Amino acid sequence: MAINKLYNGKNLSFIVLLAVIVLISGCVSVTVTQRLNENVSGNQKLVIDVQTSSDDDIRYVHDAIKKINCEFDAKEMKDSWGSTRIKYTSENCLVDKNYVKYEELDNYTLKYSIDSSIFKQEGLSSIQDKTIFVYGPGRIKKTNGIKADDYIKFVISYDDIYSGYEYYAEYTTKCDNNSDCNYAEECLNLKCKPLVCGYCQYIKNHTCVKYECCSNDDCPTEKFCSKNVCLNVTPQSKCGYAKDHRWNNYTCCNDNMCANDESCVEHNCVRLECPFLYRIAKHKCELNLTYVIILVEIILIIAILVILYAYIKRLRKLGKL
Repeated sequence: MAINKLYNGKNLSFIVLLAVIVLISGCVSVTVTQRLNENVSGNQKLVIDVQTSSDDDIRYVHDAIKKINCEFDAKEMKDSWGSTRIKYTSENCLVDKNYVKYEELDNYTLKYSIDSSIFKQEGLSSIQDKTIFVYGPGRIKKTNGIKADDYIKFVISYDDIYSGYEYYAEYTTKCDNNSDCNYAEECLNLKCKPLVCGYCQYIKNHTCVKYECCSNDDCPTEKFCSKNVCLNVTPQSKCGYAKDHRWNNYTCCNDNMCANDESCVEHNCVRLECPFLYRIAKHKCELNLTYVIILVEIILIIAILVILYAYIKRLRKLGKL
């Protein structure tokens, strides 16, 4: 059983829902949502949501809805299963003022009532299940329905219909403190008033509470926002860091991630500059033995030449050459 709830804090409204009703003629579900303004003489919005797989049943329901003395805006939609959904919306409708009443008993008491014989009318008489859910303002004062946490349920029987049994719910909007009001209301000037929360807030214990986050900008840079909670960014590799609410990979975390003539320095690949007689090998500078040997040979040759020159010079001085 599907139930739609509507709430409009700005209009000081409350919700009356007629639950899903199934027609005997086929698989037809009808959800009627009545949103009543706290001002009983104000506009009362009514939404009737019909879903069926048969055009004949749609005509049957449509004929019944036409008997309601209200102007409706109807929109048709198709779902992926081939069912047809029609949504009837009226900005000011109480279903039938002869059977359904909404009145102010005093400054702090509101009453909603429905005469069960409404279902005797043509187009409604064949409805198999007739259950009404009433969501009202303030605290429940008295009712002949079934109380739940935040609504009253009227389960209408055939005996109720033919006896014209009236179901009702009375609510008091007078309060001494917040605990006298619904969870989404606060006590102001002895009356329960709907809370109007700001950006990134939710209602808890009759007050507006800020979520930890509603976007990544509300979280530290190393976290991201998920379902109004700041969570640590999940590492995508062993070489990276969390920043700007996402995972960022480093260029390198070791020399093997760089080119052969580069070395990893502070997570960046830097080209190596080796000194004289050194060469680049495996991302580092090492002594080039080939160059060393050649240099030693050159030094030895030069030394030999110097010694030979000195020896020849001495022989000439002695007159032996």
